[in-house]
Amino acid sequence: MDFDKIEVRDLKIGSEGLVQVTSDTPVQDVCVLLKEKNILSAPVWDAHLRRYVGIIDALLILNDFEPGDFQSRPAGDVVRGWDKARVTVHGLMDSLKSVMKSLSTGVHRVLVSETGQPTSGKPAFKLISQTDIVRWLLDNEDKLSEMVRTAKVENLMPFSGRVVQMGIGESALEGFMRLRYEDVSGIAIVDLEGKLVGNLSASDLRGMTADRFEAMRLPVLDFLLSIHRQPHTMPVICTINDHLPQIMASALAAKVHRVWVVNASGMPIGVITLTDMIASVLENHVPGASLLDQKLSAFRITQPSAEEAEAGGGLRYMLCVDGSDGSQRAAAFLQRMLHPGDRLWLYMGYSPFWNFGPVYDDPKAIAARRQHAHNTVGKIWGQLRSRAGLAKGAIRAHVAEVADVREGILRFAEDQRIDIVVLGSRGLGKVKRILLGSVSTYVTENAHCSVLVVPPATERVSGSQSL
Repeated sequence: MDFDKIEVRDLKIGSEGLVQVTSDTPVQDVCVLLKEKNILSAPVWDAHLRRYVGIIDALLILNDFEPGDFQSRPAGDVVRGWDKARVTVHGLMDSLKSVMKSLSTGVHRVLVSETGQPTSGKPAFKLISQTDIVRWLLDNEDKLSEMVRTAKVENLMPFSGRVVQMGIGESALEGFMRLRYEDVSGIAIVDLEGKLVGNLSASDLRGMTADRFEAMRLPVLDFLLSIHRQPHTMPVICTINDHLPQIMASALAAKVHRVWVVNASGMPIGVITLTDMIASVLENHVPGASLLDQKLSAFRITQPSAEEAEAGGGLRYMLCVDGSDGSQRAAAFLQRMLHPGDRLWLYMGYSPFWNFGPVYDDPKAIAARRQHAHNTVGKIWGQLRSRAGLAKGAIRAHVAEVADVREGILRFAEDQRIDIVVLGSRGLGKVKRILLGSVSTYVTENAHCSVLVVPPATERVSGSQSL
């Protein structure tokens, strides 16, 4: 089966009766409509412009959330300027592969033009969602490559979303704010032992009205009970040994958009979304090629050998990451500096202790730090790998548990004969900002190589040597 040769019109999928809102529809009315129709999103039609100006969903409403104007803010204002709200349009003769590419890059649903242009003010479009594509793929499982049918969850982990958690004692409001700030679509709710007991997502805002805001202050499980009028159900889970078709079927059966990966103790260690599932199928369904294995080979949390370090020529860069805004800025800055032939090592050192001493030795907390470190490095690795233009295998990653992050950076830079160490500065809160500053200063003063410190936009880039 060749995704390039299958046209959208051959799929026989998608929502024919398109539910839409107009650009002047108040946000509160949008939430009620999503709940009534049991849908997650709706295209926003601008009658004046005679075109769709965006697709509004609960996550977008959350990002734009202001209680004061919840009742009156029009949908058109919410979608304006948000990349996540962009309208992706395909034609009936477009390939399945092109649609899957759109749905594997953060777009959750696309519009399909059935007649080219809308007439008489009535758009001639239908909507195809990620769920539609996953269901079609599962219906045609026997035609998929063996690599897809046998792929295990453990093979998807480097590309899955990071796990963001909240405790059962925290309020729903705290959870929604965490969704907003962490830029994720779902949060794992865990009990006092760290076991997965629930799931909070932006879709839980469906049906929300201004008079129900007070319920957000309730503990998260009580909030879910008040909203859905029934006891919360356990999230859909899997283990690292489950196969891709299994978790696709589980997600469809439960009508959810994510499956949580848990360990033997029931603790969440990963999350596989419909985006991840579609991306995996797209990259693995290539006759005679094992693209996912190639990716996993490139993404090794280990030190490359000296022979590998010498191969390829160019400069050897080391990017220090920690998940902060500062490290994101450093990654974006470095991306513009890289040239074909350069090599890049991503490094994240973490301490099993608090910065001011070993005040705890909780194995669960240490494991959580370790998982966070791997998730953080994996995210940056994926971003740079797709945009930096380097040769395959030129980007490696290393996660290390160290007593002193500063010394860990220096040792790794020396071991790998790094030419330039790149760090971000002042990306966190007041206390961590001071600590991060001490890291960059220490590395700048003690490294054997050049050090590039990328500050906030209001300051100039500094370096220990001229580059």
